[in-house]
Amino acid sequence: MRFYLDSAKVDEIAAAARLPWVAGVTTNPEILRKAGVTDFQTVLEAAAATGRRDWKLWVQLAGDSFKAIIDQVAELEEQLSTRTGGLLAGPTLVFKLPPVPEVLLAASTLIRQGKEVCITGIANSLQALSVCALPTVLEYGD
Repeated sequence: MRFYLDSAKVDEIAAAARLPWVAGVTTNPEILRKAGVTDFQTVLEAAAATGRRDWKLWVQLAGDSFKAIIDQVAELEEQLSTRTGGLLAGPTLVFKLPPVPEVLLAASTLIRQGKEVCITGIANSLQALSVCALPTVLEYGD
């Protein structure tokens, strides 16, 4: 079993990093808002500063277009690499995405690139079947 801290507060993230049973941080726009944080960079910096290479850093991406998702992933990976010296030198990013058609195409592309993806908010059987087919979904534009 793994435990993840739902927080965007720097002091809470630093404290959780000292606990061996905490496997990382998960956040979303509501958690950021409650913490008074305007963007995900604060959480990324706090998690990178812990030095916990074994951590996972879960981030809910915004937008519902293929390009917006792919661009956000590239930007977050660049920010993490800049702070840690490389994608393997810090926490692993896990991208939380909603089960909408164009975003599922982006999820398929990300999975093919070896990135970790979590589909959130599956509300009906059609969405569940779509998610089950992710590995076989063609890349956008194919």
